[in-house]
Amino acid sequence: FHSKFILNADVLRQSGEVFEGEQYLFQRILLGGTWKRKLRDHLWGPGLTVGQLSGYAYEVIGTEVSSSSVSGLVYGPHLSGYWTLNPLWEIQTKAAYLLGAIPHIELNLEANRSLKNFFMILGLSYSSRTYEVGEGIQTSMRLSVGLGKEF
Repeated sequence: FHSKFILNADVLRQSGEVFEGEQYLFQRILLGGTWKRKLRDHLWGPGLTVGQLSGYAYEVIGTEVSSSSVSGLVYGPHLSGYWTLNPLWEIQTKAAYLLGAIPHIELNLEANRSLKNFFMILGLSYSSRTYEVGEGIQTSMRLSVGLGKEF
């Protein structure tokens, strides 16, 4: 984005079925800016993230599970790191603490391998979200595999 800043965007949609017939949904669009700092040959930096998300909160009433939709804005700080292992491999890390409609913590680890005109992405993410309804905590793990292209 600029010699001192990195701009990134994240679009995520997770869905499925949980409990006995309840739908699961967590989706978000995040935009973040990181202030680049240099540590030897590696980059790291603090930043801010803002976005829109939605999901379902679950509550046990008697013996039944009930869900309710929650959506809104989230915002908060993050810390990112970019480590170049060699000309082909780079490791990216990110830790974010987001407040707002659905407060959550997210930890990401991603390996990028350069190919001829693209790069391959292999990643693992952990997220823990807190909903006010039923005061429950949802956790999820995500495995990412894909191809990317720098612009």
